[in-house]
Amino acid sequence: MDSLASRRLIRLGRPEDAEALQVVHEAAVSAVPARFYPPEIVSAWRNSISSLRMSSYMADPGLLFLVARHNGAAVGFGCLEGRHIRAVYVHPGHGRQGFGHALLQALEKAARKSGFECVFLRASLNAAPFYVRNGYTDLGPGEFDLCVDLSMPCRRMAKAV
Repeated sequence: MDSLASRRLIRLGRPEDAEALQVVHEAAVSAVPARFYPPEIVSAWRNSISSLRMSSYMADPGLLFLVARHNGAAVGFGCLEGRHIRAVYVHPGHGRQGFGHALLQALEKAARKSGFECVFLRASLNAAPFYVRNGYTDLGPGEFDLCVDLSMPCRRMAKAV
């Protein structure tokens, strides 16, 4: 087995992962280039997930919550709700190493095993090219609500699985 592959693992999220995954989320959002979103959107997006909220997502039986680990540390996560991919985040220190792709494939496989022929997602503007490279079709602009009075533009996307 390849030594890099032997140090990687995609597994179900556990409550004890919550704090590490909040750090992954904050780091990933903080690394979004300013050309995509103004500071007030990045700040609201970065602060939208607490470790308590992360724990509640992992405990929700309606969500499949996966964690990417490398050398024993959480480096990314993904979330599937029915046929909707709700999240794929990778810590920027581990970007472009295949973790996002592995999470996405695992979520797509789970959707397919659940009987869905297509998955949908709302991609941040900075992440849309990643999804296109992974076979997603851009369905046009959308919005993602961050809080009561603030939303961020996104791209609605779909893929046959």
